[in-house]
Amino acid sequence: MRIFKMSFLSKKALQAKIKAMKDAIHKEALRSQMMTEKNNLLYTEDIGLVSVANKIKAYIKAVFGGVKSTQYKAVSKIRFTKQRK
Repeated sequence: MRIFKMSFLSKKALQAKIKAMKDAIHKEALRSQMMTEKNNLLYTEDIGLVSVANKIKAYIKAVFGGVKSTQYKAVSKIRFTKQRK
């Protein structure tokens, strides 16, 4: 039979642990909020960066004569992908 040593935390130590946990929760909430803002900036339909960039590439393709134009070749190498769901 094993005897486990029980260690009790002092009030100060418990308060420090609670503060650390609250800080971690706050940091996670901020990270989540920032990820949402990033996703909105990049992936919002019609006004997000990815959508606008792909429309610009299509415009350059149409204006400068298709896939053989040097202007389109320059921008076609840049990849913009939609967010995975």
